[in-house]
Amino acid sequence: MRTAAAARPPEWSTVRRPLLVLTAAAVLAGCGTLSVSSDVAVVESVSDPAPVVLREERRRPLVDELVDDVVIVSDQGSSAELVSGVVEAPRPSSVVVVGDSLTVSATDEIADEMAAAGLDVVAIDAIEGRRMARGGASLPPGVDAVQTILELDGPPDLWVIALGTNDVGAQLSVESFRDDMSELLASVPDEAPVVWVDLWIRDREEAIVTANREIRSVLRRRRGTAVVVDWFSQGVVPGVITRDGVHLTADGQRLFATSIVDAVDAHFPAR
Repeated sequence: MRTAAAARPPEWSTVRRPLLVLTAAAVLAGCGTLSVSSDVAVVESVSDPAPVVLREERRRPLVDELVDDVVIVSDQGSSAELVSGVVEAPRPSSVVVVGDSLTVSATDEIADEMAAAGLDVVAIDAIEGRRMARGGASLPPGVDAVQTILELDGPPDLWVIALGTNDVGAQLSVESFRDDMSELLASVPDEAPVVWVDLWIRDREEAIVTANREIRSVLRRRRGTAVVVDWFSQGVVPGVITRDGVHLTADGQRLFATSIVDAVDAHFPAR
């Protein structure tokens, strides 16, 4: 189980943009190895950023298997699903993002896209190898990141969560995945809208499909509006993912950012 972090680790830094909080673990060249407890199998990237290109016959069955359980709402080429709350929720003015290495790599793109959409980015809190509710002082989990953000001057209007990849990478059981996600969401204010980015790992197809179903199932129980960004389908786009089957190319970083902002625009439209 996660260990409670009583104090903020020394890696925390704050850069105003107007306020951008970015947590970074010690990263070796090419998004290298993290030092974590032996029961955590962190999904690592590789130094070669060349994209992996999947053949069409390889890609379509993966998408079709998930689409059976998911209602896709497309907007500007991306897709997102409303799983709880109202169809067109009030437009948020401020937003925070809590994520792992995918968010780390796309931080600039996310900040730029959100600013262009008129969203005040209160904080982007991302760290390599982060899990939802398990970690410690040297690798604070998402639960701790939420608590840190809540200590800022005021809570944000919208929470974007892009976590779960490393929990699947650690071969967490379905029950534990569900419990850890529920623990993370319990730390977010009950009525706060949430946009959650679902998962893609090329070599963990069955586990990822199961995890993505759990993400939707847990979010359906929230009182606040909850939207899922369908990264599972976006992740199979040629040129988006590096050869490790998880991390983002430069094109993937842009697509990751625009998919999040498109989901916000689709379900939290400007009046």
